[in-house]
Amino acid sequence: MKNKYIYILCTIITLFASCNDYLDVDPTQRAQLKTPEDVSKLLVTAYPKASYVQFMEIMSDNVGDNSKWIRTDILGLVERPLTQNFWWENVDDVEQDTPTNYWNSCYEAIAAANTAIRFIEESADPENYSAQLGEALLCRAYAHFMLSVFFAKPYDPATADSDLGVPYVDAPETVVFADYHRETVAKTYELIEADLLKGLPLIDDASYSSYKYHFNKMAANAFAGRFFLFKHDWEKVIKYTSVTLGTSEASLLRDWNGSAGYNTLGPKELTAIYTNYQEPANLLMQEETSWYAFSTYYRYILLKDINNDIYGSSQSKNATGGRFVATPNLSYQSGVNEVMIPKFKEWQKFTSINSQSYYAYIMHPLFTAEEALLNRAEAYAMQGNTEGVCHDLNIYFSKRISNYNAVTHNVTGEKINTFAKTLPDILSPIGYTLTEGDQLNQVKVVVDTKRKEFIHEGNRWFDVKRFNIEVTHTSYDKSRTETLGKNDLRRELQIPEEAQQFGIAPNPR
Repeated sequence: MKNKYIYILCTIITLFASCNDYLDVDPTQRAQLKTPEDVSKLLVTAYPKASYVQFMEIMSDNVGDNSKWIRTDILGLVERPLTQNFWWENVDDVEQDTPTNYWNSCYEAIAAANTAIRFIEESADPENYSAQLGEALLCRAYAHFMLSVFFAKPYDPATADSDLGVPYVDAPETVVFADYHRETVAKTYELIEADLLKGLPLIDDASYSSYKYHFNKMAANAFAGRFFLFKHDWEKVIKYTSVTLGTSEASLLRDWNGSAGYNTLGPKELTAIYTNYQEPANLLMQEETSWYAFSTYYRYILLKDINNDIYGSSQSKNATGGRFVATPNLSYQSGVNEVMIPKFKEWQKFTSINSQSYYAYIMHPLFTAEEALLNRAEAYAMQGNTEGVCHDLNIYFSKRISNYNAVTHNVTGEKINTFAKTLPDILSPIGYTLTEGDQLNQVKVVVDTKRKEFIHEGNRWFDVKRFNIEVTHTSYDKSRTETLGKNDLRRELQIPEEAQQFGIAPNPR
């Protein structure tokens, strides 16, 4: 892992005078940080600017191989890394939308967070930087957590002390080549939790001019809920997601079925609002370089038969029996067999004023109210709290069912058990067991609901890993079929080759 100091601080050229001025003042890069405002500007770079959405979605059971056709002329899009993702092979490309790009971006974000933390710790008045310290700790915890999700095994108390985690970098780099090693999963989670719990009470929304682009209180608590879900601490999942959701949960959810809701919008209108800062459901927004808004041109995409398997041919495959508002009226048919629910809008940054070439990026909601609500529902199920599960599912479906009727579409424990029988038995959670009956049925329904909610967003991979879900991919001409089986070593993305060259142990294959 190379020293990221100069790289990161030079990339914030628009926030300070110039990178050259930085180097002229102090080679250690710390002299420019003089005020809380300076540190806040630095922390803009403490969030990963790379996207995981495309490669995680393609690796999941949400996509199929449409055909050999692909538009390779569209802005230089190429098929190779997509195909490698689809077959769970090591991706040798290092550009945007690849695992290596995401790895590098996370450690760049961590380096920025560490720079801020060191400056605050060494300042004469650290108490004046409490909000900045909270954000930096949350950023460091988040980047390490996401790296562990993709590049390490899921948390299992029985094996966490021996399973390989990720390198946990908690200090600024002061040499070109530092000696890093992979922590165990147990140690990785321990360090993430320490940063998370130390930073969480320091978060101050008033310190931000645009709070949704930073770890605000709602987003920070949603992150805590996700982290403890992965760690199987159900009580803490409920504790932190409840802080996020408050007492008016429905007001935070996307309005899909209202008289002026998402169901009344066309594709362009939907993409304009789905990842919009003003959407209450979006808790933390991040700008990410990605071609994913052009995913309708990709060979590997949500196919009609997979769409019908997820939602039902009449959109009624859910615990309410009502019609789930998602497709087909909001879908964009880009080919004979492709389905796309418009979510991501492409934004462009041109390389120069007169240039025709540009960088494409998307706005990605890293945390949403829907995820917090469904994570809480899952935790309630694990606690045997049927009333809590039904409450959260009813809140969710009140915004998702066409012509919703609180009586007709009311979700009950009995309805959950009946619907769960129609779902395949694919859940084999890592690190704990599900009891046959209500608990298993409720978790099955919650996980199925998450799949519907987060289609195209990459979140399905979270559950593929946590629940050891088998995924089968077949080529368009049926000449090749492969299954990512339970405990398949390919579930953990391979450590980037460059990192291996500097001594980071690879994942076994």
